[in-house]
Amino acid sequence: MRQLALFLLIVICFCGCGEEETSAPTVVADTTPPTIVGTNVQGGPIPVNTPIVLVFSERVDITSAQSGISVRSSIDAEPVKGVVTLQNGGHEVKFIPTEKMTTGGYVLTAIGIKDAAGNVLLTPVSIFFGAVEVDTTQEPVDVIPPKVMSSIPAEGQSTESTGSITIRFDEEIDAASAMSGIVVSGVEGTVEVTGAVAIFKPEKPMQVGKHTLAIVGIRDLAGNILESSFIIPFEVIAPSSPPPDDVIPPDTGHLPTGATSFRVSSYGGGHQVWFEAEAFSERDPDSDQYFKVAEAKGAFGEAVTRAGGAGGMISWTFDIRQAGGVGGEWYFWARIISPDNQSDYMLVDGDPDDVPIPEGPPYPGEDGTPPFDNAQHRILEETQTEWAWIMADHAEGHTKTLADGVNTMYIFHRQGNETVYWDVFMWTDRADYVPTDDDYNNARPVKAFGLAVRPLEGLSTTWGSSRMRYNKAYLKTRFQIDIR
Repeated sequence: MRQLALFLLIVICFCGCGEEETSAPTVVADTTPPTIVGTNVQGGPIPVNTPIVLVFSERVDITSAQSGISVRSSIDAEPVKGVVTLQNGGHEVKFIPTEKMTTGGYVLTAIGIKDAAGNVLLTPVSIFFGAVEVDTTQEPVDVIPPKVMSSIPAEGQSTESTGSITIRFDEEIDAASAMSGIVVSGVEGTVEVTGAVAIFKPEKPMQVGKHTLAIVGIRDLAGNILESSFIIPFEVIAPSSPPPDDVIPPDTGHLPTGATSFRVSSYGGGHQVWFEAEAFSERDPDSDQYFKVAEAKGAFGEAVTRAGGAGGMISWTFDIRQAGGVGGEWYFWARIISPDNQSDYMLVDGDPDDVPIPEGPPYPGEDGTPPFDNAQHRILEETQTEWAWIMADHAEGHTKTLADGVNTMYIFHRQGNETVYWDVFMWTDRADYVPTDDDYNNARPVKAFGLAVRPLEGLSTTWGSSRMRYNKAYLKTRFQIDIR
């Protein structure tokens, strides 16, 4: 939120015959002193001679900043010569060293800084940081600083008081710099980093009203620092009332993925459908030969691991209408462990790029085996040594065209082996939404419907696809369904 020193003078004059009265002028003065909301010298050493940035809560006076900001060596108190400038509408003060610094400790001091109304920084601020010399004899591999690509909420948008704030960068970022450099005014919270995405999670619901997100001093993995701070004003609104837990969706005549394993949500202005990997609709052959249900520490319930080798198929059927979604472009995410980047193939019934869907068994597999194409069908092409949600770039088979209503996704072998574990899958129609474990936990469970009274023998016709060969014993075990 950009705070402006506002001087409002209202003079109301009434002119006429007889007595004239003039109201006294009303002045609304700014009496709030400025505060420092962020800096780029926290979270680890910076390269020597890096411009030092302080972000203030409001526009500050350049003269007071030039006289009140100094940098000294923490060893011998020698001052560092530099130039002080203002940026970002006066919210950002930048100290640019004009002499060579050396490796060591430094202290940045800010004292007597005034805002445009003359209010003075209440308490002097001293920030200790380290600087390191960079070997200039070799050209660094990466000299390009990271960039902020988007934020949820964006400038001027709103989010619920119980929501999180997501910032997407153009490359992977350093977690320590994000923890110190991502600040929300008046809100205590933690920052989680996954690759190029940082998520600010409030420790408790945010206060309804205007807030400011400050992003400053973020580094990429090569140590390059965000060139300029970002000040993003947004509004916090009261959370909407969740639908009652006992609401049963209308019977569409189709099989959802499952009971408690099937969830829906509407985070980030979009729609999401979640289901656990072990709640599959079909596994052919229906054994652990290719896709094994297994215990996995840290998973939600059980997980599916890959036995490896071509020949098998596993599928999940889900209804995007239960989340309020409609047909179109959707994005697939998975919570997985894959320490050696073992990917597989996925096809979706109805996507124009996913024809034909192989019949079997046995089913085709391995890299480049027709009808599979890496650019269209490969999924989970990412190394994950511990549970994490992928993929943020929606590459290859992670972007699909879903039908309006019921969809079925099929996974076939490419590389997957016993080191791979799948926990939870999610589809969303928002390209900028990034899932979290908390979001899955808080998503609304959708009850199974229409199965207790429908004979299994009629399902191939009722579901509209002769491909679906559901196993009675599996459905009865997983979903506690009375199959006659």
